[in-house]
Amino acid sequence: MLNQWYKDHCTKQICTVLKLSVNGKHPYQAITQWLNPATMQVHVFKSQNIWFDPSPYINTDMIAVFIEQNDPQKYHMDIEFLPKLAK
Repeated sequence: MLNQWYKDHCTKQICTVLKLSVNGKHPYQAITQWLNPATMQVHVFKSQNIWFDPSPYINTDMIAVFIEQNDPQKYHMDIEFLPKLAK
């Protein structure tokens, strides 16, 4: 579930998916970037750990990231559209 605080207090930006990385075998992470038009700085964001290959379920090259306005290091990537791993 998307952290409600980020949804309520941060700016939603649509970020370009760069790649789906894998650290060894697991976990996967979605890596995105966003150009801040005010500063002309590119910010790179990593999703939380994903414990299965998300490639078949990401049918877009854009993912929403909720970014704290004064500190882009604080963010939450919205990957709620991915299926949940069975237990």
